[in-house]
Amino acid sequence: MTMIALLLFSSIILDNNINVVVEGKKTVNLESFKKGVRPIHTWFEVNDPVMGGVSIGTFTIREEDGVGIFSGEVKDVPRLSSPGFIAVRTRGGYYPDLSSCQSIRLMVRGTTPYTGYRVSFGVAHPSSTLTFERGFKASFNASMESRTVAEEFQYVYIPFDQFSNNWDPKTGDHIVSCSQNKTFCPDEAALQNLQRLEIMAEGVLGKVHLEVKSI
Repeated sequence: MTMIALLLFSSIILDNNINVVVEGKKTVNLESFKKGVRPIHTWFEVNDPVMGGVSIGTFTIREEDGVGIFSGEVKDVPRLSSPGFIAVRTRGGYYPDLSSCQSIRLMVRGTTPYTGYRVSFGVAHPSSTLTFERGFKASFNASMESRTVAEEFQYVYIPFDQFSNNWDPKTGDHIVSCSQNKTFCPDEAALQNLQRLEIMAEGVLGKVHLEVKSI
């Protein structure tokens, strides 16, 4: 950023509650699984069996190298005959003001060809949607094929104007994007306090294995 809203966690971060400057850009630390440092947030799984699905997902922290591991398999929801979801979500915690930022940056490594990754934040939802359809959501690519070197972690940038809170609960895809209607873009209040972070594998069948150093 010239205040980019980055989810950054580079090796020069000393603890989980500081801002750092990397290559002249200010970054805001939202979470880190850095070795020897307790994560800022409590993370828990939310999978589609809550809606009758059979997908399986777990989230663990591998402390020896400071990585959060999101893994499992997205399967069809029997009564819908369409892919369900697995997710890992924060509960409570402090969220810094990102209203002067432009993007979220994740440091991740996918080890399967899965293509249904999404990240979301907040709890806002349009009046036209169901009450459980909460948060601003965007897709990102972390599959093996997206990296030049398969073993390396990569930075994934997601500008805030790629997030929308008008999305299809069956697929996670945007119904109306931010670019199509600014009403569904994250506003200043949403960025001042994210309230919740979530990583999902949704709407695409397949095995999931995502390693996260920063969210």
